[in-house]
Amino acid sequence: MDPQSTGAQGSLLCYVPSYESMIRAEETLDVILPDRFPDAEEILSVSGRAVIKGYERSSGVWTILASAELWAFFLGDGGESRVLSAEIPIAMKSSLEYGEGAVPCGEVFLLEKDAHIVNSRKLSFSASLQSSLTVYSAEHFRDAPPSEDGVVSKNAEQELLIRTAVMDERFSLQDDLALNAGAGFGTAVYQDFTLSVAEFKTIHEKIVVRASAKISAAFLSDGGIPESAEFELPFTRVFELHEADEESVTAVRLLPGKLSLAPVGEEGKRSLSVSLEAEAQIQCCRKTSYRYVEDAYGLNKKLMLNQETLRFPLKLSEEEVEESFLDAIEFPFDPDSIHLFRTTLAPVMAVRNGAGRLIVETALQTEFVYSAEGRIRSLKKVFPIRREQPCEDMEVSVCASIPASRFTLPAMRKSEIEATIRFRIRTEKEIELSLITGWETGAPEEEDLPSCRLVTPQEDESLFSLAKRTHSSPALIAEANGLDSENPAPGGKLLLIPVIRAK
Repeated sequence: MDPQSTGAQGSLLCYVPSYESMIRAEETLDVILPDRFPDAEEILSVSGRAVIKGYERSSGVWTILASAELWAFFLGDGGESRVLSAEIPIAMKSSLEYGEGAVPCGEVFLLEKDAHIVNSRKLSFSASLQSSLTVYSAEHFRDAPPSEDGVVSKNAEQELLIRTAVMDERFSLQDDLALNAGAGFGTAVYQDFTLSVAEFKTIHEKIVVRASAKISAAFLSDGGIPESAEFELPFTRVFELHEADEESVTAVRLLPGKLSLAPVGEEGKRSLSVSLEAEAQIQCCRKTSYRYVEDAYGLNKKLMLNQETLRFPLKLSEEEVEESFLDAIEFPFDPDSIHLFRTTLAPVMAVRNGAGRLIVETALQTEFVYSAEGRIRSLKKVFPIRREQPCEDMEVSVCASIPASRFTLPAMRKSEIEATIRFRIRTEKEIELSLITGWETGAPEEEDLPSCRLVTPQEDESLFSLAKRTHSSPALIAEANGLDSENPAPGGKLLLIPVIRAK
């Protein structure tokens, strides 16, 4: 075989994160109270969430179309409690340009939310959102240049875990849930739900997700008595993988959307008709291997390789750590009944100090809605939480969640709060790879010519005929390869052929 390049030809299409941006936006909205609502006298609590509705490309940049969905739990004249919802559309324009075939992937967080009384018939809602946007660009990686006579090349192979765009799919669920005996679902004052994934697996280009919805509701029963309830709705969903490989699915997230609860059946035998909307996010990472050329040169033509250094994200580790939290809260009034208990976490702050330690800070926010002295009241308290652990000098991302929380019934105005806080810590780094992106040929310079060639002898070829064919000498070939000059050249084995320069 004549000396030639063994590099594979063709190109490889990968999606790599090319731009990243963090965006913030604020917006307010005034809402008129419906006629059937009493005049507003006091805001008891405000809850809400942020949702990405879609992406828009205009004027050469990306815009995230999001909304803040807010609920205000307020007290009307006469002591009646009501809940009023509002949706604030927010457009967040990034500075990221887009190219042909680019794919956006973002997350949005509700930083601040509030509602205040403008007058007895008007509430003003406000929200502050923050979004992280990554734009994935389609890149073609070309391998070694076309084979040239006399080209010697050394090839290597590299395997990477490259993130592809997250696949989004909206879905809805409907079911009936039984109420406790004797309970009757009347006027709703609060309702919300969370989704958790138990397991997922890929079967025949589909992904099967087993999950559950935990539904919380506070309501006035048929007799006007405040009650609260929690329901667990297990379900299984099947999603198409479209263009993704079965082995590439690494994570599945379910994001809550809208929830609707309605009583069905007769009084005393009622159940709840549940209708909820959610969004599934399926993240894929592909193991991609490709060849690249470390060195190349030619005998008859000078081969110049154009190289580019590209950066790739590479996940190194991901761990989950759970910590137990225990503390107490004191009520200013003796509570007659508890209508709502809720725990949330403040945004996580993670910094790395100079001593190789990762410091994670967040806060557990608790909220009680309860009856005392004939009125519905609200009590909030914030507990700071700090965690510290060793950390290497690399990129770290931390998120936290509350898989479980509970409280004891107040005694002497005191209640004990217990929660489990789960930290997910991910470390990654960017690696640089030099890829061949093009080539040129030209006349070689004397100093660029190699001192040896790699040649495979033909069957039963003597060293003399091999030296004549390659313009070398039998003695030099035998010395370079440790052979006996009297024996024929070993067939099927690459030999080093020293080059005899013209004087």
